[in-house]
Amino acid sequence: MTSRSNINPYLYEDAIPCMKYLLSDGIKASILTNGNCHLSRSSTETKETDITLYLQDVLSASDVGCSKPNVVAFLSAIHRLDNIPPSRILYVGDDYEKDVLGAATAGMKTALIVRDPLLYEAILTDDGHKFHPKQKATNKIDYLINNLHPSHLIDRLLNER
Repeated sequence: MTSRSNINPYLYEDAIPCMKYLLSDGIKASILTNGNCHLSRSSTETKETDITLYLQDVLSASDVGCSKPNVVAFLSAIHRLDNIPPSRILYVGDDYEKDVLGAATAGMKTALIVRDPLLYEAILTDDGHKFHPKQKATNKIDYLINNLHPSHLIDRLLNER
């Protein structure tokens, strides 16, 4: 398996503030990627744009020899997080099949991030089956979110700890 490192990672404007917030509260964060971008510290990155400064780990499919949604990839990520119980880990992803189903199979809590406002509203209003039939067929999504802003996501999750 080869990773594709020729794609520049794109960070949404809420990614770094979210990671800073997590880190300030002592919450560990990692990235599990199928290898569609190269995430490593580089001399060209600044503190404002280098997300790896806020991560405990970056794990790619090439590191474990399989891609998401294979449960082995998720179990490897759990292992590298000091074996925190999967039920105490929230996996945030934007792909229902690769992210949500894989993480749920490994026992993690899941958050599907849907940044398209129309699709997000459709899923919220129970019309989501028109867009993603499998989403309505299972209850694998613990949280449906449309951004990573702390007031939208993090505070709500922290209140459940």
